[in-house]
Amino acid sequence: MAQRQQIVDFIEEIVDAINLTQTILSHSDDGTNTTIEVANMYHARTGLIIEIDLIDYTIFSVDQTTNKIVVVGAIADPITAILSIPTYRHGTPRAANQELSLDSGTLESTPFIYLFERIVENFDTDEESVIDRNVSLTIVFQDDYDPTDWTTDDHYTNVIIPQRRLLDVFVQTLEQSPKVGLLNSKDVTNQVKFGVFTTNKGSTDSIFNEKVSGPQLDINFQMLHSEDLCDTPVTCRPATITDGGIVIVPSGGKYTCIGGGASVRVSNSNDSYDVTTGVDLELPNIQFTQTDGSPTSVPSMENLVCNPSATDIELKFNWEASADTTHTEIIDAFSAGIYTSIADDGSSGTITLSINGGGFVLFASLNPLTLVATDTVAAFRTDDTSAGSTTLTGTF
Repeated sequence: MAQRQQIVDFIEEIVDAINLTQTILSHSDDGTNTTIEVANMYHARTGLIIEIDLIDYTIFSVDQTTNKIVVVGAIADPITAILSIPTYRHGTPRAANQELSLDSGTLESTPFIYLFERIVENFDTDEESVIDRNVSLTIVFQDDYDPTDWTTDDHYTNVIIPQRRLLDVFVQTLEQSPKVGLLNSKDVTNQVKFGVFTTNKGSTDSIFNEKVSGPQLDINFQMLHSEDLCDTPVTCRPATITDGGIVIVPSGGKYTCIGGGASVRVSNSNDSYDVTTGVDLELPNIQFTQTDGSPTSVPSMENLVCNPSATDIELKFNWEASADTTHTEIIDAFSAGIYTSIADDGSSGTITLSINGGGFVLFASLNPLTLVATDTVAAFRTDDTSAGSTTLTGTF
C-alpha cells in the first residue's frame, strides 16, 4: 500500500487551490493610479501584489467599506483581478520564527497561513469504511499591524476582518476537496496581537517574533480513502435499486428507471377540483367576481384581493333669494370622496366653488375634485334673483 498523504502537504494543496479571481465591477484612473471596485476584498491591504489582466501591480491603498483598491499605475479597461495567496508555513512556533527571521522584513513575511504542528489523526479501523481518518488541527491566518498606535478597532478593520474572509475561502476550498468528507467541527477565534491567551487579559506573550494579528481556526474533518493509497484500484459494492423489482447494478454502472412514478391525487378542500395524475400538473386559473361585477382570473393557490366597492355620495348647496354665496360646508367621513360632476337648478347663472378658503373657480377646472375630512367647500352664483341650489356627485 502506498504512503498516506501527509497533512502538512494536504493543507498546502488546499492553500494552493484557493481561487481569489474575481471580475472588476468598476474602475477609474487619474493618470498615475487606478481605482478598481470588487465584490470581495478578501485580505487586500497596502503593499500586497494583485494581478490585473495577467500583470502584477502593487496595492497603494484600500477602502474596506467601499470595496475599492487603488493600485500603482494607470490601467485601461481592467477586467479581472487576482489577489496573491499568502505564504503557507507549518511547524512549531520556534521553527516558524526561524523561517520568518530569514525574510527581509515584516512586509516580506506577511501575510501568512500557519499550520501549528500538533496535528491529531484518528484512523478508522473499519476496512469497509470510506473514511480513512479524522483530522484535528489548528491554522492561523496572520498579517502584520502597526504596533505604535493601532486601536482594537484598527486591528479588526485592517487585519481581523480581511483575514476572516480569507479563512472562509480556505474552509470552502477544503470542503470542496474530493479527499474530504464531513466537516465535523469548526471554531474560529479572533486573535488581536496574536500570542498566548490569558483569561481576562487577552493575548500576552507573543508566539511569533513578528507583530501579527489574525483569526485562529480549530477544525476537525474527515479524510477519505483514495485510490492513490492502494496498489490496486478500489472496487465499490454494487448498488441495489427497487424499480418494480430488485435490480443489482455493478459499481460504476448505469441504470435507467423504467417504472413510471406513482400516481398522486390533487384536490381542493371540498373536492370540487379532483385530479389523479402521474405526470407534471399545472393547476388551472380560478375565476372570481369583483365587487363591481366584473369577472377576474387569477392563478390557483393565490390569495384573492377584491377591489373595494364604490359608494355614491353627493354634496348639495342651497341659496335663498338674493343670496349669492352659500354657507361653508365642512367635509366629514361621510362626504369625503372623489366628485366628478355638478348640477344646478338652471336659474342661478354661473356657479363657482371655493375649496379651503381659496378663490372661487369653475368646477371644470377642479374635476375630478378629491375632498378629505376637514376640507371646506363654499359655492357662489352670479344670478341671485330667486332661491336655487347646486349638487356635486361622486363616489368613495
